[in-house]
Amino acid sequence: RSETHASVASKPAWPVFRAAGALVAWHWMWGLSLHVWASYRVNVDFLFDTVYEDTSSGATASNVYDEAALETIALLASLLVYYKATYHGGLPLFVSNVIDPSDLAAFIPIGVVCTVFVRLVSPWNRRKHLWRSLGKILVAPVSQVRFVDTYIADVL
Repeated sequence: RSETHASVASKPAWPVFRAAGALVAWHWMWGLSLHVWASYRVNVDFLFDTVYEDTSSGATASNVYDEAALETIALLASLLVYYKATYHGGLPLFVSNVIDPSDLAAFIPIGVVCTVFVRLVSPWNRRKHLWRSLGKILVAPVSQVRFVDTYIADVL
């Protein structure tokens, strides 16, 4: 074969996968933070000023690890299918006969972006605190902020 298999980093959709991978890595690090804080018995609810809020929807480290593992598997599987679809002869014949590889290569990044947007808001009972903090971070120069808002702004 005379064709070369270029790196996936040279593909046009690489920034989409890279951004999604950064969000997944951030999710893993949040789980690690929760794990360390729980093992050293840090009162996260008090520290992040969520004592007086509904804390029944708070995540544990194992919940976050489960979500991050699922997101990692989905991202890596879509990256593999995208890479296979972008060079000639990469997909098995039974897949190539059903869908055109160029169409598949176009739809995979769109699916990744849609999945990322869905995961940023669901489950809403746990994500609403993050979005509320992000809103407070945007208006921080003219409003009162909490420690958790400062922490999230520092991580970002």
